[in-house]
Amino acid sequence: VQDQDVYLFIPLVSVAEFLQ
Repeated sequence: VQDQDVYLFIPLVSVAEFLQ
């Protein structure tokens, strides 16, 4: 897993959980 993937993945999960 590249660092770029992590930086894109974490905010995505945070937003998804926030919208639920």
